[in-house]
Amino acid sequence: MKYLILLLSFFSFFSVSQTCQQNPAQLVAHYQTSQQLSQPASSELKEINQQFSLYRNGNAVIHQYPEQGLAHLWFQMKNQKVSLTRYFLSAQRGIEYQPQEITDVETWQQKQQLLAADFLDKFTLRSQAGEGCHLLQNFVYQQGEHHFELTWYPALQLIKDFKATSPHTVEQWTLTELNLEVKAVKEKFIELNQFNTTDYSDIGDNEADPFLAKMIQQGFKTEVIVTENPTTFTGKKVHEHEHSH
Repeated sequence: MKYLILLLSFFSFFSVSQTCQQNPAQLVAHYQTSQQLSQPASSELKEINQQFSLYRNGNAVIHQYPEQGLAHLWFQMKNQKVSLTRYFLSAQRGIEYQPQEITDVETWQQKQQLLAADFLDKFTLRSQAGEGCHLLQNFVYQQGEHHFELTWYPALQLIKDFKATSPHTVEQWTLTELNLEVKAVKEKFIELNQFNTTDYSDIGDNEADPFLAKMIQQGFKTEVIVTENPTTFTGKKVHEHEHSH
């Protein structure tokens, strides 16, 4: 029986590798995001449109926020712990955080594919089309008054389209550009690697540095980082977000 399972697993892996040769751990994905918010006692509708970019490079992932001028580089160490470097693009500076300095409950999988595994497992497959790297699957999931729609690249473990609808919030993500060339990934990492960085624990000892002095004046803390990041979906987070309005 064990042999049969191993054999089936082998052929499954062989089949996937034959249909899509692209490494899902190396790619660049650009998204257009929108969030529509309405108040229960008002007809006023607030809409927020932003861009977001995902860069994968093995055990390193970059989340870039163009409107905020920020890029977060998450790095998974050999012991599975995760460190963070937060880059300020206009200043060309970065702040480094060690695992013990990060208040974060997201898994590495969420960093990579923006979806929690247990959340993704709740979806029901409705249809699929295409093949290989371009195979697309359409999923839906209903959680009380919250409705979710997902178009997914299974071979790339990547969101193409995502829509979360609830009584007072509609959030949507649309993939606008996908680059599978390793060169495009490496260029971004090389760009950020040229920025000067400072360890978070050393900020207080460098008050003469104008950039770091500004960080101190703003009361810069790691908690700000992990709570302002809206890029990963867990189902629970969307549900809690809805009740915060």
